[in-house]
Amino acid sequence: MFLGATTGDADGLVLTLDAPAAAELRFQSEPVSFSLRLGTLGSTPNVVLAGKVECEVSVEYVDQGARPGVNAYWVRVLQEDDERAWSSPIYVEMT
Repeated sequence: MFLGATTGDADGLVLTLDAPAAAELRFQSEPVSFSLRLGTLGSTPNVVLAGKVECEVSVEYVDQGARPGVNAYWVRVLQEDDERAWSSPIYVEMT
């Protein structure tokens, strides 16, 4: 579990994943909480409505160049006003 709070700055974390496709990713925030199996992640977004008009969470995974070792990933958020926000790098170690 990763818990974070922000007042506008970016947060980052380091992850080492060794999980089967049946493992679950859990997301929890004030407007929406959900889980999905890692095996369902792909280039087609998993979209979860977050209760407000045009408020949603989209989860997708596309990695055609992951190499063994540490790889950096960024989370992109499309905000209600169509502005975009990016996370700090999230480092994932591939074995």
